[in-house]
Amino acid sequence: MHEVDLLARRKSSKKRLGPVTALRRRNGAPTDVGKLDFLPAGYYEEILAQDVLEHLPRMSTRKILVHWNRLLAPGGLLRLRLPDALSILQLLAAPANQSVARQEELIQFLFGTQGYTGDFHFTSFTAFLLRHYLQETGYDVMAINAPDDCNLEATARKMRSVHPH
Repeated sequence: MHEVDLLARRKSSKKRLGPVTALRRRNGAPTDVGKLDFLPAGYYEEILAQDVLEHLPRMSTRKILVHWNRLLAPGGLLRLRLPDALSILQLLAAPANQSVARQEELIQFLFGTQGYTGDFHFTSFTAFLLRHYLQETGYDVMAINAPDDCNLEATARKMRSVHPH
């Protein structure tokens, strides 16, 4: 199994079944996950992008998903984790979360910690929008769920190739 791991820092200890192309850094600089032309097309069975899409400009979401589609073999899986804007906004309104500390913590899920260069979010998602973007860019959405109060996880299968416009 050939995988691309686009995660900058991995929290999971899931064992890998085969070779993983980890794109954490290339030549000491962050890898641009929208410019992976140096990787073979149609080669990977899985792309893992946890905590990635929200760090990219909102208007590039479709372009990035199409780019990743190019890397996946037919039937390959795209696994995503990203902030759930709707859930975060509902939490901000909940009576139990009406303290400054809790409000600041929740706002961080929307905008990143901004504690270091690059740790900010350009966008967020809802399950509805994520499903739309995935379907529009050639994926069959197998599952979208909420692993916690602030995030979405999605698994989608490449159903067709989509070429950039």
